[in-house]
Amino acid sequence: MIRQWTIPLILVVLLVSSSWFMEELSLDTADRNSKAIQQKPDYSIDDFTTMVMDERGLPKWRIQAKHIVHYSTTGISELEQPYLVFFAMGSHDKFGVGTTDKKLFQVYPIWHVKSEQGQVMDNGKTALLLGKVHMWKNDDTGTMELDIRTRNLKVLPDSYYGETDEAAIIRTVTSETHGVGMRTHIKPNRMELLSQVQTIYKEVMPMSNLSGRKALSTFGKKALFSTGH
Repeated sequence: MIRQWTIPLILVVLLVSSSWFMEELSLDTADRNSKAIQQKPDYSIDDFTTMVMDERGLPKWRIQAKHIVHYSTTGISELEQPYLVFFAMGSHDKFGVGTTDKKLFQVYPIWHVKSEQGQVMDNGKTALLLGKVHMWKNDDTGTMELDIRTRNLKVLPDSYYGETDEAAIIRTVTSETHGVGMRTHIKPNRMELLSQVQTIYKEVMPMSNLSGRKALSTFGKKALFSTGH
């Protein structure tokens, strides 16, 4: 009697097991297909450039990239060699004389940020500049005032704000400051190093002085930089 039930029971077990296996296989295949669709970009562009204007129709900021890939399912754009530029409006003519004539006001690039890779998300509200980051500020004559080196910088372009937890170096004509963690307020022009701050002040001497320069080192928990523009 037991032998009579053994074979049908085995067949039932095999049938149930096969059904479960096919169902799991189907779900796994569907999951892989779904992930593949999500990871498939909807467009890519070489030599990409986009400009954002303010309410007056003047350039506010611009972002360029060697190559951009956009994913519609996540709303994230991946950028190769992104280059972000912020603009300011000057009130000086070509002779450097102050003027109140609005026709002579000129918009010029003031802050520049480059990195190895990047991501743009939240409809352009957030940019992650990944890898090595080079950030510098020019005055309205194009002369560099600040040179900043860091990594993995998060930027909120419309808020003129950036931050990183990585080590950063801020160089000026007369100083070089090292620290860990940085906050950058592009408007107003203010940079803050958050910890492990060390500054070396350099005094450039005349060429006849063989020492060339003098240096003074200082240490602190935080450092704040501000410029006039």
